[in-house]
Amino acid sequence: MLTAEAQDILEVLVEHLQRVTPGQPQTYLGYKQVHDQVGLDMMASTYGDSLKRQGLQELAQWTIDSRFPGVTGIVIDQTTYLPGRGYFSIFGRENEDYVWWNDQVERSKSFDWSGRLNFQVHQRR
Repeated sequence: MLTAEAQDILEVLVEHLQRVTPGQPQTYLGYKQVHDQVGLDMMASTYGDSLKRQGLQELAQWTIDSRFPGVTGIVIDQTTYLPGRGYFSIFGRENEDYVWWNDQVERSKSFDWSGRLNFQVHQRR
């Protein structure tokens, strides 16, 4: 069971998947975009670290434990167009494996997330 924050992040990501084109990270979401859409308070020096502390890391672990695709890979740094190193390491990738990352994005798009969503993202402020 996901915390409310992790569930809210999942719902933002799944809602955005229809606009994602695998291999074109400019169609993905930035850390700040997700942070703002979920309505989180800043709890670290960067939006990525704040988001990780407030559900992103939990969501990634949940996808691993549930054997679901790594949907958190559509959350990227908008300056580098890459996910943080933590994305690869939590999934057991020693290096930045871009072929694997692209596959996870493709699998996330085709995966049926419907039974895992509430679609009631709420603002925390």
